[in-house]
Amino acid sequence: MTILRGSSEVKVPGGKLIRVQCIVDEAGKMLSSIIITGDFFLHPEEGIQKLEKDLIGLRAEPEILKSHIHNFFKKGYVLVGATPEDFATAVLKATSREDQTRRLGR
Repeated sequence: MTILRGSSEVKVPGGKLIRVQCIVDEAGKMLSSIIITGDFFLHPEEGIQKLEKDLIGLRAEPEILKSHIHNFFKKGYVLVGATPEDFATAVLKATSREDQTRRLGR
């Protein structure tokens, strides 16, 4: 099995930063791990862990991930310093084949 490890950093207007680290199973094109950090604010705070959990297992395809992220933030989460589109950009950059930092054969 081949997995791809990706990461991205997106600096949003106003100076906030979103960092994403992820692992994509290349054979199934599934997101198997993701960590989102940065200096943005999300209320309630545990929302970021919920988003990470919800993204795991999704196909790492731009339209699927972008749609899921936008729908997630419609559930009453409040973002300060970033937008759902900023999160989508960071996740898509990390999961895109061009931005993969390392391939691991297993």
